[in-house]
Order: sequence, then C-alpha cells, then structure tokens
Amino acid sequence: MFQQIILLLLLASGSPPTECHDGLAELGARAAVERWHGWSVVTLRDLRPDDQELFRRRWGADACPGVAVGHFVSASSQAVAVLLQRGQGASRAEMVVVGVSIKNGGMQWHAASKGTAAVAASIIRTVRPDEYKEWIERHVSNRGRDAIVYEQIESGAQLLFYGGGQFKSTVLSF
Repeated sequence: MFQQIILLLLLASGSPPTECHDGLAELGARAAVERWHGWSVVTLRDLRPDDQELFRRRWGADACPGVAVGHFVSASSQAVAVLLQRGQGASRAEMVVVGVSIKNGGMQWHAASKGTAAVAASIIRTVRPDEYKEWIERHVSNRGRDAIVYEQIESGAQLLFYGGGQFKSTVLSF
C-alpha cells in the first residue's frame, strides 16, 4: 500500500511530460530512431491499458511518454531525452538516450540508461532542479540541472541526472 502511494505521488508530481508535437521532441525522436536501428520510441499505445488510462488522466492525450525536453546536460542549452524500446515479452528492452544539438545541426548523444530488460513499457518526463529523496540510502540529493524521471508506472522510478561528464541514476521508489 505504501509503495502504491509513493508511485501515485511520483506520477502526480513534477512537470508534465513533453507534448508529442513539440518541435525538439519530434526532431530528437526521429534522430534517435535513425541512430539506433531496430529501436522505436515508446508511445502511449505501448503502455499497458491501465497505465494508458492513468497517464491520460494525469497528463492528457497529447503528452508523450517516450520523450522529454529539458536542460539535462547544460543550463544553457536544451536537450531531448528519448525512451527507446525493442523486442517483446521476455526479450523486451528499453534504454534512455539524451541528444544535445551541436553546431553542425546534428546531435551529440549520451546514454542515460543502458538497454535493460523491461517487461512493460515505461515513461519518462522532465523534473526541474530540486532536492530528491533517494529511496535506498534515504539521503537528499540536490541536482543543479533538470533531471529525467524514468518510471515503470506502479512498479518503480529512477532519477537520471547528468554529472561528472556522464549520466547517473538513483532509485526514487520501487
């Protein structure tokens, strides 16, 4: 019961997911799929039916569960995070990649989470710089940039944040 309350609070708090028709979101999603052949962006229809309903009720039908836009790497430039998926059932995997626009018009990519097994589709969204209570060690961490919540609805969530030249993660709930 306590775990369900925490997960509902996570789903209810923070910034809404990026709209699917946001220009940077669309550009980033296309670029990610071109770079990672065989992977696709998580969409609303990829979520389990009950998760679709929770997501729609909280964020609306235009919100995109597989794309988030924010200042993840640098406070001076926006980046796009993309939740990619491939496979089905026991062989299904997900990974979060973050693209930052570079001068030549391309994107510099960072792996925010490695390709890991995921039985059901997750969601990502931007959270603004703040203090977050880490679940396992129960200490408070202050993040100076936007971060990404990578959440399996009703199962658990991680905070993905950039620091020391790479993305790191901490468990928010499980």
